[in-house]
Amino acid sequence: MMKNKIIEVQNIQVNITNINDNDYICISDFTKFKEGRSTSDDVIRNWLRNRITLDFLGTWEAIYNPNFNSVEFDGFKSEAGLHTFTLSVTEWCNKTNAIGIYSKRGKYGGTYAHKDIAFEFASAISPVFKLYLIKEFERLKELENQNREWDVKRILTKNNYLIHTDAIKNYILPDNDYYKNKEWLKYTEEADILNVAIFNTTAKKWRELNPDLAKTSNVRDYATINELTVLSNLESHNAELIKEGKTKEERFEILSEIAKYQLDILNNSEKIKLLGSKNNVLLIHGFNGIPKIFDYFKEELQSKGYNVILPNFPVREEITVEGYFRVLDEYKKFFGNNLIVVAHSIGNPMFIKYISNNNYITGKYISLAGFSRAYYNEGKDVLNEKINLTILNDKEKKDAIKLINERYSIYSDNDHIVPFEVLENYCKDIKSRPILINNIGHMGKKSGLEMLPEVIDIIERG
Repeated sequence: MMKNKIIEVQNIQVNITNINDNDYICISDFTKFKEGRSTSDDVIRNWLRNRITLDFLGTWEAIYNPNFNSVEFDGFKSEAGLHTFTLSVTEWCNKTNAIGIYSKRGKYGGTYAHKDIAFEFASAISPVFKLYLIKEFERLKELENQNREWDVKRILTKNNYLIHTDAIKNYILPDNDYYKNKEWLKYTEEADILNVAIFNTTAKKWRELNPDLAKTSNVRDYATINELTVLSNLESHNAELIKEGKTKEERFEILSEIAKYQLDILNNSEKIKLLGSKNNVLLIHGFNGIPKIFDYFKEELQSKGYNVILPNFPVREEITVEGYFRVLDEYKKFFGNNLIVVAHSIGNPMFIKYISNNNYITGKYISLAGFSRAYYNEGKDVLNEKINLTILNDKEKKDAIKLINERYSIYSDNDHIVPFEVLENYCKDIKSRPILINNIGHMGKKSGLEMLPEVIDIIERG
């Protein structure tokens, strides 16, 4: 564990520590900003007993903590809001195996929370305090990385696995003209002023139009990186406009203009960047070698201007983790935000192990019949032996989420090699977007599949 670092937020010193390359911020320090006689423990305990807080903490742990005890969490959640319900940080950690927040004694003692959770707690203390906290935290990151910009896209991708690009949004937006009829402004919350400025919809209207998606997410979960960047900027602008005493109508006009201007700049910059760079597509085959659909992918993608890389990896009895790594090492220069990887069957866990071992970023990843857990095929001893080599551990699964910007998993209902449950679990383990296509089997040589345009479609939409 590294020595604590200290930032100053509105004349309050805030301690930050680092555990396993994750920043944890002392939220006990935040309570000095809050007036009154309540101790920091009381303020935190009152925050913990809130149902919204528990929902947030539970969701965070479910995403990043494979050992999270969801049964104990459900018990706490059922009691939240009752007058008799109390919850301490220590009790929360001991019973649920939580890792996002903890308390410690001694020098630099207090309650520390992962930065995602710390920022959420700061909202309960003061929205203004939260803005200055984020500002000072970013300043610290800039000082730590003097030779490079803070990679905002990487952080956003790590913290919100639901972010997608504009082209693959699967939701409905209203056709309301919020700019002509501004009656809604009289009754709206602050968050919806920003929602309309960027997404042209209120949170409530989006939920009404997308009831299935609204069960587990909201409109901001489906924002692009550029939209989230502008949203962050607008929050700061809005805080300043409130200080200046601007009305909701005035602020909406100003914020809408800023949003349009900044989004235009960012989106145009992205287009220029894409035009100036060549997209590389790496195809990773599985147990039996190169399937027919890889030849199809290569021909289609090359005709569209992609640089397609199709290496020969070890097959059948010759398969080893080291063997796959040696081949991938020949193409390590291509790894980064512009690389697209399509992997089949056993090639999937091999790819995940490789990027985890080397800490390599990948822009987009499409798995075909991917798996991360053990399974058994009757009469296929060699295959079973090689499957056992490729089981992913918890670190490798977390690294897949952290290092790959966009993740998609295509699988079938009649795969004769990988059990359906194992295919579904792979999507859950790496938090990929599941795409079930019926009657395409294992997609290997024996399946007879010669085309899979859905893969080309995913690559082109990004």
